[in-house]
Amino acid sequence: MNINAAFQWERQPQAEALILDIVNQSLKANATIAKLSEDLLHQTNTRLFDWLDYVFAAESEALLNSLQTAGFVRHQNDHQQLFAHPGAQLPRILVEPSKGLRVGLGVSVDSIADFLMVRGEKRSIEGAEFGDFRRCQYSVEQESALWLIERRGTLSLMPSQEKSESIYFDMQALEKWMTRSRPLFNEDQAMQETIQLVQRLVKEVGQHRAAWTVLEGERRYWQARNTAGQLQKNRQDRLGMGWANHDHHTFRSSRRRFQQLVHLFELLGFHCRERFYAGEEAGWGAQVMENPTCRLVLFLDVDLGPDEILKDFAHEPLPELDRLGCFAR
Repeated sequence: MNINAAFQWERQPQAEALILDIVNQSLKANATIAKLSEDLLHQTNTRLFDWLDYVFAAESEALLNSLQTAGFVRHQNDHQQLFAHPGAQLPRILVEPSKGLRVGLGVSVDSIADFLMVRGEKRSIEGAEFGDFRRCQYSVEQESALWLIERRGTLSLMPSQEKSESIYFDMQALEKWMTRSRPLFNEDQAMQETIQLVQRLVKEVGQHRAAWTVLEGERRYWQARNTAGQLQKNRQDRLGMGWANHDHHTFRSSRRRFQQLVHLFELLGFHCRERFYAGEEAGWGAQVMENPTCRLVLFLDVDLGPDEILKDFAHEPLPELDRLGCFAR
């Protein structure tokens, strides 16, 4: 029995090569992009590729044919030609008439204002402050553009124009999550209150914005307690990038509360993806969850026996054990 039959990730060399070609063209034509790539590598030990929100290429028949051959599928998104690959975790490709541009990169940052501040520069920022989607055309050189991208719980490429009261509720939601009671000795009460808070946030700001809010709050909590995270965040903040390159978030759960944890994230628009077992010596497994609209991925870890990986442990109760990791030898 293949429990992950629906999630057979395979290498997609044609698709990756297509994106890398656009990235390389952008680097060669635009010195600002090349400098950012170099700074990221030498000052933060991260790759420019891992910060990409999307790549841009001018429309042509040859490009559209290449996209189809490589397995990209067009997504309906704000009446734009936006292509994504269903079989790989790759940046999307925006295809539009050139209008003076040949290639370009949309680079994710936590805050466009922070990126501009550390460089002492002023640019026009499109989109409401603290809104769902903001962008800034930072540099155009030799028909190659660099956009700064700031997003919160949306896949849109159109700058959002939320009203001030909407922004207020968004900021209030983040504060509610950050100031929730954590050290409760009554686990039943703690989980009940946390799930109820999630339900309120979803009602107040919407499911995907609430998902962004919860994970933003959890990153701040984790960073406050993790020295390595503080050091890496400082390196990335020196370039004005923030945590926009986060890959996934890991949560460790007791067996008794695991189904509640899964339920909590399902309320936030996450769905169960593949699951895996770390081995009998490790004695634990994980359920992977994803909210594709927010581009957020979770690894939910829990003690598991070798046979329990075959059941839907995300939704079926797990009996209590005498001690943690007792499956491990």
